[in-house]
Amino acid sequence: MKKDSEFSFSSLVEETYFGWLTVTDVPFSEEPAEYGGAFQSSDIRKVEALVAEHLILGAPPLRGQEFLFLRKKADLSRTQLGKLLGVTDETVRAWENDKETRVSLPMEAALRLIAAEKLGIRLALSYSQLVAASDQPRPTTLRMPHPRHAG
Repeated sequence: MKKDSEFSFSSLVEETYFGWLTVTDVPFSEEPAEYGGAFQSSDIRKVEALVAEHLILGAPPLRGQEFLFLRKKADLSRTQLGKLLGVTDETVRAWENDKETRVSLPMEAALRLIAAEKLGIRLALSYSQLVAASDQPRPTTLRMPHPRHAG
């Protein structure tokens, strides 16, 4: 049974969960499971791409989970990202494991630039547009675009 619904964002990338982010209009099916129902969506990669684009262009503050999500979506190891940022992989790991503290503004902007380049997202933003004004994310709802049918 196909449905469209609204979900708090949860990703296949390292079991990421952003409680502040909701994605709507995600086609899904409900599958029976041993301990209740399970929800599946064939569009999870599209949802992740939409979220990555929002993390880059929407400029919410980047804390551990957001940082980890963008690194993984950019297909970079901790060592590779550390080299690009001029820090050790242990530093990258520490940032990713800290779910509450925002990374420094220069690192936040640098990760957004790196992820945008790796994901093919064109940027025409200033530094102040790349970093969030607040340390706490605002509740946000993203809507999945529906494919246009040729008529």
